[in-house]
Amino acid sequence: MIHPSHTAFHTPSRLIFLSPDLYGDPDYLDRLHAFSRELWRTLKATHANQSDVKLRKESDYLDLLKLVINGMSVSVSDKRFNGLHVHLGQEEYRPKGSLAKLSNDRVTTLIDMLTSYLDPDALEPYFSIYKGSNITGRVTVVHCRHWFRDKLVRAGLVFYGSPFTKISDSTKQLGYLRVSKTPPKTHVWLENDKEEISKDCRRLGRPATQLEECIPKLTALLRKADIKLELPNYWAYEKQSLYRNAKTGSWYSHVLPKSDMFYRIYSDADEQGGRIFGHHYQNLKANLRPYLAIGGEKTVEIDYQSCQPSICYSLLGLERPSDDLYDIGDATIDRDLLKKAFLIGIGSEANGRPATALRVKAKNDRRESRSKKPILTYADAKEADRKFWEFHKPIAEFRCSGAWRRLQYEESQIALKVIAQLVRQKIAVLPLHDGFLVAERHKDALMQAMVDAVSELSCRPVPVLKGN
Repeated sequence: MIHPSHTAFHTPSRLIFLSPDLYGDPDYLDRLHAFSRELWRTLKATHANQSDVKLRKESDYLDLLKLVINGMSVSVSDKRFNGLHVHLGQEEYRPKGSLAKLSNDRVTTLIDMLTSYLDPDALEPYFSIYKGSNITGRVTVVHCRHWFRDKLVRAGLVFYGSPFTKISDSTKQLGYLRVSKTPPKTHVWLENDKEEISKDCRRLGRPATQLEECIPKLTALLRKADIKLELPNYWAYEKQSLYRNAKTGSWYSHVLPKSDMFYRIYSDADEQGGRIFGHHYQNLKANLRPYLAIGGEKTVEIDYQSCQPSICYSLLGLERPSDDLYDIGDATIDRDLLKKAFLIGIGSEANGRPATALRVKAKNDRRESRSKKPILTYADAKEADRKFWEFHKPIAEFRCSGAWRRLQYEESQIALKVIAQLVRQKIAVLPLHDGFLVAERHKDALMQAMVDAVSELSCRPVPVLKGN
């Protein structure tokens, strides 16, 4: 979402207006300049073959092209915006200051080039015109062709907040050790209740442990390593950027808050919860994480198989009963449903109703993913819950015990051990709770760190390479 402090772009009718100013971080501007220079060379060559008009002061056209591409990148970064609005003939759209030399005639010429000349590779125009004119002057709303949107994505010019999103400074205010306090419920919460329980997040009032001291080091290491999302096309961007509200059915923008500072947050008290959060790429959908690159290098993701069930067995000093603890040998029940049954079971309190919660969860997930699977009945949910805990009877005491805080703490301790070992080797890693993402050449080092971190457990979770 465009930052309110920048008035260069305003969006009545969800349109982006051409602006005479450029904003953005240096990396974005470098990519914009490189892309615009290459596009201008192509435009010049095409123009020479298709027109008798001679371009004067080509540097002015290049400066203008940067403004047009910048505005178009912003307009396609958010589906709620409906094109780039170029309104000629009015004072507010006349470039000022150092860019006053960019006349309306040049804007008209450039837009005509982009909407009429064919690119030699795609054999299509770059833009398309949406509207005509009115009495105050020529009004043009231009849109990217689909193939040109793909080029903008691959050039790193399309992303939410483009190019204005600010890095969050909440870590400086709250530190990297925090605790969230959940106020007591004041009434019976209904399924469709829109009111939310607000959590009071505060700085944790103790010094960091030796293990936790790796958290700020990880932040510094990953910043230096330059982690980026390199999407192949606009379709992939749309899949990442939009989500559908399971209850209302409405589509919303999946804005990734631009934060890259890790912190550990406990739930209600020390040694409860304690997972590592803070980086915006931790919120990325799983099917798009393969597009992440660290230092320009492809990445791999490795996670622990059945991590929290393994911790349950280990806390009781028991050994692993099977390779995959979410596989109970019943092909009629989906593995994902059994995983949900475990997570809801450990998340329920003594008076909880996990079968009901499992059915609601499966129903909402089905609606959000637009799955064609049959709707889960209450009887099927109850049967899945019963069969899972019957198979795992040795750890059934964790069901309906609110054990999730303890298990998340143990899981986060394992994650910190992995992070600390990699940070000592100067290897940048993106933690994903029970999984980790590193550059491809560090795959073996990550695998070894994950094996070492669980070496003392009686039921050791197995590191598994995602995608294999």
